[in-house]
Amino acid sequence: MTLLTEIHRVYSAEETRELDRIAIQERGIPGITLMNRAGRAAFKVLGEMCPAVRRVSLLCGKGNNAGDGYIIAGLASQRGLETRVFQLGESASLTGDAATARDWALAQGVRPEGTKNSAELQLKYLQVPGLDSDNQEQVIVDALLGTGLKGDVQGLYREAIDAINRRAMESGAQVLSVDVPSGLSGNTGVVHGGAVRADVCVSFIGAKRGLFTAEGPQYSGQVLVDDLDVPGDIFNQVAGIPLLQWGEVASCLPERRKTTYKQACGHLLVCGGDHGMGGAVAMAAEAGLRVGTGMVTVLTRQCHVAAILARRPELMAVGMEDPGDAGDFLARANAVVVGPGLGRTDWSRALLQQAIKAQKPLLADADALNLIAAGDAPGFQRKTAGERVITPHPGEAARLLNLTSKEVEQDRFEAVQELCRRVAGVSVLKGAGTLVARASPAPAEMTLCRHGNPAMATAGMGDVLSGIIGGFMAQGLSTWDATRVGVALHSYASDRWVMNQGGRGFIATDMLEEMRKVLNE
Repeated sequence: MTLLTEIHRVYSAEETRELDRIAIQERGIPGITLMNRAGRAAFKVLGEMCPAVRRVSLLCGKGNNAGDGYIIAGLASQRGLETRVFQLGESASLTGDAATARDWALAQGVRPEGTKNSAELQLKYLQVPGLDSDNQEQVIVDALLGTGLKGDVQGLYREAIDAINRRAMESGAQVLSVDVPSGLSGNTGVVHGGAVRADVCVSFIGAKRGLFTAEGPQYSGQVLVDDLDVPGDIFNQVAGIPLLQWGEVASCLPERRKTTYKQACGHLLVCGGDHGMGGAVAMAAEAGLRVGTGMVTVLTRQCHVAAILARRPELMAVGMEDPGDAGDFLARANAVVVGPGLGRTDWSRALLQQAIKAQKPLLADADALNLIAAGDAPGFQRKTAGERVITPHPGEAARLLNLTSKEVEQDRFEAVQELCRRVAGVSVLKGAGTLVARASPAPAEMTLCRHGNPAMATAGMGDVLSGIIGGFMAQGLSTWDATRVGVALHSYASDRWVMNQGGRGFIATDMLEEMRKVLNE
């Protein structure tokens, strides 16, 4: 599929409306001109989706999203395609630029079919003979709701969304969503009642941030963006959120001088591995080595030491049955990772408290986060916040914020910002569309990781990420840079592995060799 515009930033619905306003009101670009450009961009993508397409159906709502749909319909009719437009409500209810687009489509021979209730929807759309009856490739265009969604989708719109999904499944037709799949929040990536499952989504002017996180990737398919030839300097007036992409942060990697030596490459200390959980610290520690850290020491239960050294003799592994003895090891470290396999015993609490007391750049993950949430880690929250990193998944984030996982996922952007405010200066919220944020120095910053795939949902992935970030911290990167570089590298290397090897059976340590290749390219 042709890339229309390189995506570097994503925007909320409110920010996109502000971009529209600046373009129309301050730069004098007529709204109908932007709508025409949007429709033509979407029609071009439609042709690339199905080069031999002969029949197109479009479902249109009431706002500007419908106007884009009518431009697509008019262009399809011009090209001699069999074009059916199903208008929810009467097309006469459209106003402004959408009405202008409708009138132009009518002049091209488009005859919209008004659908005012469930019975008409069933009769006119669901009971039409199979879209693929002549074995031609087909496309369904979703131009129902766009970014104007408020509350759960109900009534006829919900039925229309279900109808699109059902028709696509039954006929094999591909679905093209205009701007945002209807029913999906462009702000949060949350589905409100039901949403169209698109094969391709074409977003206009600015990419909507909800397409890339939470449930957005599940419903959006391939996301393409067209800036509609809006002057580039307009985008400097609206903040948006930068996308975190490996190619754009790789320059932050620590320099390797010709005269370097292992002590100059940092010393990482990984703390954790209560009884039966030694694998977690082993993976985190090996990941720290693999990103170029000069030395990595593991503090763990004595019973795990032999296995860790047998797997990776380059590590230093110390049995630490009394966490009170950890002081010398912590003093020698440049950075500390605590939490992988830590457990929630008295030993776990004591080791976490020792790590906090050392006042070293510190990353807390896994059970360290659960102990912090339970109040068992005095001195951690917000103290020297710039030197603290946390990497929770939604369940751990929920415990830290005294919410449910569902509440966290309802607005991941707000959740990660709240983690920064309450818990640690640099916070990661893992999941589809991982977010990285920091509260200070002001102003607060946030970035959304473009990489990642479902095969990463496997045991140990979080431990490997902790070791990667900790290794970069030990090598002298700031907590902000180490976290961004670590998140991008971890997910990009995983994508590469899955692309080359396939996703089923992918395990956390598989990506370490791929990561090493990425680092050396």
